[in-house]
Amino acid sequence: MGVGFQIPIKNLVSILISTAVLTARVASLSASLDTLVSHLPRGFMNQGTELSLEQQFSIRSFATQVQHMSHEQAQDFLVKLYEQMVVREATYQEMLKHSWGLDSGANMA
Repeated sequence: MGVGFQIPIKNLVSILISTAVLTARVASLSASLDTLVSHLPRGFMNQGTELSLEQQFSIRSFATQVQHMSHEQAQDFLVKLYEQMVVREATYQEMLKHSWGLDSGANMA
């Protein structure tokens, strides 16, 4: 009998449930996004939000990379990506505050 890699059934069930939950969340988010987009004014998405061919290629390339990740790698990657998004948002907020003179160091006259 050869030595093989075995995943305990309990862990396998947990992975399958997690995958199903994530799939349901993605489907829900997708439906929410479709609803949101349907309520935008006509032509809104065409006002400077169209992606360049380079950006479209980048997204397709990213999707291919994600498809080859393990479940654990994908989860770790999502957490890191979300962290970067939060940092970027905070950076933009600070830049706007500074630009508008709302930062704590500004003199209010």
